[in-house]
Amino acid sequence: LKPPTINKNLRHVKAALSKAYAWEYIKSPIRNFPKMLKEEKALRFLSIEQLRALINAIADDQEFADYCLFSAYTGLRSGEIMRLQWSDVDNPEGFLRISPKQKNKQESRIPLNAHARTILERSGLPDKKVGKIFRFQCLTWISQKFKAAARKAGLHNVRFHDLRHTFGSHLAMAGIDLKSIQDLMRHESISSTMVYAK
Repeated sequence: LKPPTINKNLRHVKAALSKAYAWEYIKSPIRNFPKMLKEEKALRFLSIEQLRALINAIADDQEFADYCLFSAYTGLRSGEIMRLQWSDVDNPEGFLRISPKQKNKQESRIPLNAHARTILERSGLPDKKVGKIFRFQCLTWISQKFKAAARKAGLHNVRFHDLRHTFGSHLAMAGIDLKSIQDLMRHESISSTMVYAK
């Protein structure tokens, strides 16, 4: 197994043992638990050509292709896109409201660019006023479908979250300043944005 998978398993086992101690299933806490392995932090993003190949690989499913493109055009996480409601569009005018059920637990808004708006119009804007924008309900299914499409496109070791990195990376390559990238990606700390400085 690779270090990220090993570390994930270690975290799960450690949490389970801690809960077992809290619930008095075991008599003493585990003190000398194995240390996490060092992970190589590589920023993975897609070039325009790779993104085009990915979308071509899922051309038979327009809604899923739009779901993927929406992440690349907005920097939204998969769960954030999945929760989007039509009432979030143009809330206020020209902006997309992001639910507080996201990673940092704060409601936020991002400007809607022309590419993202085109996807929304293809999905039913302005006719639809209620309900979810995308019908998908399972993050695991999204992840598996994405990885299958990536393999079909000849892309390996690519995750859905890399579409978010693609958004940030292409902003940086276009010369957008880091403070603006931080705001658009809704990073609480500029240190999270600094990876795009490279």
